Amino acid sequence: MKKWVTSLLIALFASVTILPTVSAASFWNNVDRQEQQKQENERLRREQQERERQEKERKERERQEQIKKRPPQKPQKPPQQQPPKLPQQPQRPPQQQPPKQPQRPPKHPQQRPQHSWNHPSYRNPQWRQDVRRDAPPFQWYEKRSRYSAPGYRMEPIYDRSWNDRFPGLRAYRWQDRPDRGFWYRGHRITDAVMFYDAFDDLVSVGFMYNGVFMFVRDDNNAFENRDSFFLTWWH
Repeated sequence: MKKWVTSLLIALFASVTILPTVSAASFWNNVDRQEQQKQENERLRREQQERERQEKERKERERQEQIKKRPPQKPQKPPQQQPPKLPQQPQRPPQQQPPKQPQRPPKHPQQRPQHSWNHPSYRNPQWRQDVRRDAPPFQWYEKRSRYSAPGYRMEPIYDRSWNDRFPGLRAYRWQDRPDRGFWYRGHRITDAVMFYDAFDDLVSVGFMYNGVFMFVRDDNNAFENRDSFFLTWWH
């Protein structure tokens, strides 16, 4: 019995003595492993950095070699600076030209050009030219005021039929005393129509002669017209 107890105590003492030794050894083993792992990681990191550095140097050498193989390039001129564009001014609408006014004839009657008789109304077949060219008993291009003295009667004709038959002219009915007027081929004319242009100058005279309307112009041509309009209007 005593032997058994003694053996138990000896075993218990041995276990108590050995346990701290085992625990200390296990701790230092862990420390060594961690240190080795740390050193191994540091070595791997340095190796990775070295590989990256070598790879970078290799790429740089290749790039330099490619640059040397390229032909020399001409230096490019810097782009020329364009002058700044000025803002466009709004275009003005074209000015409307005033209507052309007819040129006023010279004051002296002898220098004044003849009236233009090119309108188709004056080439109507009803106008038959009178071959007899008697000198007119009045002065061409006289103003209308010349026949407004006492004894004369001058009234404007507002009938549009006259304007249509004599375009460009203004018609005035002129009447004089029976003992005055003017002579035309042996007839005394005291009732006539005076035609004035845009400048109030006398350019033609019309009157009835033997039942025919006579139309004397400033170009010293005379025309007759047998249209019943004139005979009806006169009476």
